[in-house]
Amino acid sequence: MAILSAQFASAVALIAAASLCLIEAKQAGIGVEIGSRGGGGQREFDYFNLALQWPGTFCQRTRYCCSSNACCRGSNGPTVFTIHGLWPDYNDGTWPACCTQKTFDEKEISTLHDALEKYWPSLSCGKPSSCRGGKGSFWGHEWGKHLRLLLFVAYNEQLNSDLRAMTLFFLACITCAKKHGTCSSPVVGDEYNYFLTTLNVYFKYNVTQILNEAGYVPSNTEKYPLGGIVSAIQNVFRATPKLVCKKGAVEELHLCFYKDFKPRDCLVGSGNLNDKLASSSSCPNYVSIPAYTSWGLGGGETEISTRVNSQTDSCSSSLNLQNVNLPFDAASLNCLAVWDAHNYILRYSQTSSNLWTFVLSAPAANSYIAIGFSSNGQMVGSSAIVGWMSPTGGEIKPYYLGGTSPNLVEPNKGSLQVGTNFSLITSQSNRLYLGFQLETNQPLSRLIYSVGPDGLLPVAPNYRLSEHSDKVSTSINYITGQSKSSTESPHSRLRKSHGVLNMLGWGILMIIGVIVARYLKPYDPLWFYLHTCIQSFGLIFGIIGVFCGFVLKNKLNADVSTHKSLGIFILVLGCLQVMALLIRPEKESKVRKYWNWYHHGVGRILIIFAVANVFYGIHLGEKGKGWSAGYGVVIAILFVTAFIFELRLWLRK
Repeated sequence: MAILSAQFASAVALIAAASLCLIEAKQAGIGVEIGSRGGGGQREFDYFNLALQWPGTFCQRTRYCCSSNACCRGSNGPTVFTIHGLWPDYNDGTWPACCTQKTFDEKEISTLHDALEKYWPSLSCGKPSSCRGGKGSFWGHEWGKHLRLLLFVAYNEQLNSDLRAMTLFFLACITCAKKHGTCSSPVVGDEYNYFLTTLNVYFKYNVTQILNEAGYVPSNTEKYPLGGIVSAIQNVFRATPKLVCKKGAVEELHLCFYKDFKPRDCLVGSGNLNDKLASSSSCPNYVSIPAYTSWGLGGGETEISTRVNSQTDSCSSSLNLQNVNLPFDAASLNCLAVWDAHNYILRYSQTSSNLWTFVLSAPAANSYIAIGFSSNGQMVGSSAIVGWMSPTGGEIKPYYLGGTSPNLVEPNKGSLQVGTNFSLITSQSNRLYLGFQLETNQPLSRLIYSVGPDGLLPVAPNYRLSEHSDKVSTSINYITGQSKSSTESPHSRLRKSHGVLNMLGWGILMIIGVIVARYLKPYDPLWFYLHTCIQSFGLIFGIIGVFCGFVLKNKLNADVSTHKSLGIFILVLGCLQVMALLIRPEKESKVRKYWNWYHHGVGRILIIFAVANVFYGIHLGEKGKGWSAGYGVVIAILFVTAFIFELRLWLRK
């Protein structure tokens, strides 16, 4: 009887455990077959969910360091939202899994490896499971998905050997992991395209930049309103994200997309934004965005007891490079923190009357670093020293920056007289050290620093530089040892004059003049004098603005050919209007009708191109949304005014 009771209890335990597994599987939207490979009969997903994770929150839980854990990269660790995965989901909250028999092959994405390491890193030392069982990389985990039901049978031989009864203790274990790439194949295709598409979507919808511009910056002391963070993203992407929090800190942020990768709401349902947030978010009303804390990486996988940042260089310590013999006293070098955003440290000294020594260090072991010497603080026209570590060794080259296009950035050229006694490029503790000497009595004091895109290094034979990912223009006083960033753009007054004059002349006054001519005809001849006066001022301001543009273009040596061509075209149309005024026929003339067609048509074409070129100029000048929004409001007011006048004119007829 006792044996039967034990067998009955074991059966009940098995049924209960199996039921829990099936319920969990049903919630995950997965049909379970013990021993199946998954993917059978699953319907196609409804939308994409781009899951991003905030390293500042994840890395607070780091207890072990290893080579795969991005939390252990020191100052080169992630300081932006990184990718967790691109997940195909169903509208009911479930998801498909293991939709094909394709296995993950890291060789397929070898060309994306550097970008994935930077923007899609693992934030732990554990090896997650994959569709086919076993353990693998974080990327392999995101490519596949499985549900595995393991039944363990334990035998317990009872004391009654005559019955030789066996009591079965069934221990059910379900392991679910969200692995998604294989189920995205109807839209993104193969493994390579899944990762490439995810990176492209991530770059296009830059959440970190949006939040920083809105004032939501990483901080270990500030708390921000949850609704404000959601609204900042919603206002730009026109879709509502979803946030996941851990102990009041933002841990994940989800952006949702239709299958054509147009944004859609992650939070669905009726009600206002606050109601939706309250019903679907794990976050309180005020949340933190913790600043990333760098952790040191010891040998192998080691438990962290203290925080170490091996990638940090500072002026509080002297230059100490292993296995490098310096032909000068390192202690004699002046030291400056010249670019805090990227932890650039510059050391320099005047070694002799006409010889200067420079050593630049930066945490950019997988990209190039550059220091440019400029006469006016502009990158174009400057000469630079660029260094990087390639798979075959270090490279250091002088460059001349003749323009903004890559073919105008020429290696082994420029005005710098580089000394031959000392040249250094080495990577130590994940920092790049670039050293060189210049033969000059006094180096230029306007210095420009830049960092290249991760993983895109110059290669032989052309050694063409990819466009920098970031730069800063500074000025340095070599005597006092002070350096400061240039906050204003070069020729800022000339830029503003060019923009304001063209905006006012071509983009505003010309439109007002047209409104006066069309809707104030009953006030003859007042309308004519007003029209002529307004258009004349618009033409004068526009001509001055165009000439300011020519001067600015020559000073900046910038590639603005489209903007320039449009400006010349608008100027020609304006001059044609003046010439047409001089040959205007009398009202009674038979050709007056055709003259009117010409005059009105050219005027409208001028205004259309002028408005477009003003917006394009704001874009080129990188003036941001403020200028575009301000000018857009003015155009909207003029349009509404014209619409009201046109409506009144139509009603009178």
